[in-house]
Amino acid sequence: MTQKDKMLQMVLDDPKLQELYEYTRKDYDEGVYEAINSNNAIVSTVARIIIELNGSDDPSEQKRVYQTVFKYLNDNLLA
Repeated sequence: MTQKDKMLQMVLDDPKLQELYEYTRKDYDEGVYEAINSNNAIVSTVARIIIELNGSDDPSEQKRVYQTVFKYLNDNLLA
């Protein structure tokens, strides 16, 4: 299990998030790179953030990831 997989599990294991966004462990159990293709927009979004940030603390990189994630959520969750 990679660090990214562990990070994904730490975020998505939250029972309140699971209840609110209606996902289960099977939606992300295979790892971060599989979770990015999840039908659940929240699971996919968390995976996308973890993969794209890749531990970067560069503000321009964070802004790019924010814009990518914001567009993805608008296209898939809010549309």
